[in-house]
Amino acid sequence: MQQIRLIGHSLDSLLPPRLRAHCAPAGIEGNELVLIADSGTWATQLRYQQQQILKQLNADLGLNLRRLRVRIAPRASTRERRQVPPRQISPGAARTLKEAARSMPDRALGEILLRLARKGEQQQ
Repeated sequence: MQQIRLIGHSLDSLLPPRLRAHCAPAGIEGNELVLIADSGTWATQLRYQQQQILKQLNADLGLNLRRLRVRIAPRASTRERRQVPPRQISPGAARTLKEAARSMPDRALGEILLRLARKGEQQQ
C-alpha cells in the first residue's frame, strides 16, 4: 500500500495536471506497473508516455519496472441525478391549444393539439 502511495506521488510530479486527474496507480505485478484510467482517451495518453513514466519511476523509487499496463475503469458519477418535475400546462394554454386545434387545417395535428390540451386539463 505504501508503494502505491509513493508511485502516486511520483506520478503527480511527472504527469500533466489534465492527465493526472484521470489516472491512478493500481499496483505492481512482477515487473509490470498497472495504472487505472477513467476512459480510453486518458489510457491512450498514458500509453504514449509509458517509457518516460517507467524510466522516472525506476529512477525515483529504485524499482525495476519493464512494462506498463493500463486498465480502464470509468469513475462512478458522484452527482445525484436531479429529478425534473413534470411540466404543466396552464388552463389558459390548454384553452389556446383547443382553439388552435379547431382551426387547424391538418386534422392529425389538430388531434395532437387536442390531446395535449386534455392532458393539461387533467393536471389541474
